[in-house]
Amino acid sequence: YDQRHWSHALSATGKDGRFDWQVIGTLYDYAMDTQRTPTGVLPAAFAGGAGTITRLDGTGWETFDAKGAWRSDAAATHTVSAGVHWDRYTVNSNRYATTDWIAGPQGALNQASRGKTRTAAVWAQDAVRIADPLTLTVGGRYEDWRAYDGFNFSSTPALSVAQPVRTATGFSPKASLAFVPAQHWTVRASFGKAYRFPTVGELYQAVTTGAVVTVPDPTLRPERALSEELAIERRDAGGEVRLALFNESIEDALISQSAPLVAGSAVAYTYVQNVDRTRARGVELAGTRSDFPVRGVDLSGSVTYTEATTRANRAFPAAVGKLLPSVPRWKARFARV
Repeated sequence: YDQRHWSHALSATGKDGRFDWQVIGTLYDYAMDTQRTPTGVLPAAFAGGAGTITRLDGTGWETFDAKGAWRSDAAATHTVSAGVHWDRYTVNSNRYATTDWIAGPQGALNQASRGKTRTAAVWAQDAVRIADPLTLTVGGRYEDWRAYDGFNFSSTPALSVAQPVRTATGFSPKASLAFVPAQHWTVRASFGKAYRFPTVGELYQAVTTGAVVTVPDPTLRPERALSEELAIERRDAGGEVRLALFNESIEDALISQSAPLVAGSAVAYTYVQNVDRTRARGVELAGTRSDFPVRGVDLSGSVTYTEATTRANRAFPAAVGKLLPSVPRWKARFARV
């Protein structure tokens, strides 16, 4: 690898009485990114020989977020928050042949993956103290997504396609009701809808890693999730503990899997596809504790049980009722600081 990446971030925050605000901008730029790969197998290829040079110069992303929160009075009877979001992601991947993968010059272009995505969003929410123990929060987010400048080229097999412009919009409402039955305790019920739009890599970027080829799909649709959660929490000066029941149903779920694209092929392909409907439900116990078991030691951890299955899949009916890939039934995490 020969890489030079630049990462930049700039933020500003302010507070004026009952109003807080924050602005954040980030930029990540692949100023230079070159990977040389042998065509032959190692260790024989250590002596040199034919190979490929993959360049990702120009790949990167930019993001911008601005948000503010206003409290109606000292008791925060209403806390109104609003913000805007913008991002742009670019992939510019070009693979060339070379006569010497160690130090040779780049030759003919044999594969190219290029494209961009852009998302613009606006959101708002209001947290209302209905009564002393009850707080209702309602809000929504509107997103406008665009994929453009998509291009895929391959010398073998022969392919040169300017991909069509894709656009999509989505509105995501959410609501939660929090009840405080006693000091340190909170019971919260939440509901929300969310969109996940395909990434620029999922749409356009082809990647070869050994015998595994990652294949893009420029026709992928956004996934749509409906989520519900019921949680009970206890917080005090020493830490917190949280028990939550959750359920999430996703339509057009974007799921990555590995399999031959052609029957009988020995080449494994990794690709993202839209799965008609999935469901994940389960329970999670999480907590943190300071100065435990001795002063100066902080503990945190969680245990999660998830039953995540495919509910409908017209492309692969045999997957219906099976567990989703990469979602284990049991997951545990513990850390000590």
